[in-house]
Amino acid sequence: MNKFLQIILILLPNLLFCQIKTFNLIEKEDIIYEKELSDTDRYQTLIHQINISENSTFEFRHTPYVSCLTWKEYKGTWKQKRDTIIFTDFYVLEESDIKFEHSTLKENKFYDFTFVIDSQKKYSNESVEISFVYDLDSKIKNKQNTFITDSNGNIQIPFSEIENLDKLTAFRIQINLNGEKKWNHFTTNNFVNVKKEELPNKIDVNIISKPSKETIKRETKAILSNENLRIISSRSEKSKLSNYSNRLNFSNNYKRTYY
Repeated sequence: MNKFLQIILILLPNLLFCQIKTFNLIEKEDIIYEKELSDTDRYQTLIHQINISENSTFEFRHTPYVSCLTWKEYKGTWKQKRDTIIFTDFYVLEESDIKFEHSTLKENKFYDFTFVIDSQKKYSNESVEISFVYDLDSKIKNKQNTFITDSNGNIQIPFSEIENLDKLTAFRIQINLNGEKKWNHFTTNNFVNVKKEELPNKIDVNIISKPSKETIKRETKAILSNENLRIISSRSEKSKLSNYSNRLNFSNNYKRTYY
């Protein structure tokens, strides 16, 4: 092998290491949760790796499985105050395309859907895709159906017309408004494909024509000590919008890794 190439291969890891310091999650450590916890916490993402670059940028990496298709990265900037590192990143929250209100009418033997636009205009005589979502353990495939709303924006689906009703966990609703697809899942279970309870049979569907957006600032603080990075807090700015997908979990401790 060419001597020059040998030298480059030897020095390359060191050169890279000088630019990026990597800290990996230590198993069996306590988990630090974002403040302002809510019933959406099941959507939080555990950060497995933290990369700190000398150009004041960083990456939080979520790598739950070997496949890179499951990975997520959150990038931002950092600054140091004494032994504390402050990570700052921004993310965008968007209001749901479709919102729900629900109740249960014991006398009803059908699911009663009422569709409106922006809480006002009836979604009348329009096509709606309603998919039946079943419990994962049942191994029943989801079933997609197309219905037409009546003049009042209503659709009624008798229980008797739904196969495997006892395994039903959610509805996936999709509509087309002015050429734009909008969709959401309706369920009162913790997960759309895990059944814990029966679904309510009166479902009011509010289609949001122009969902609101908001940019949220997140600040995460850590103490750098020897070879360890210890997360002490992570807070996002308050928002009027539901924070479903961008909450992060951190291990209490991350150990510096040498590659």
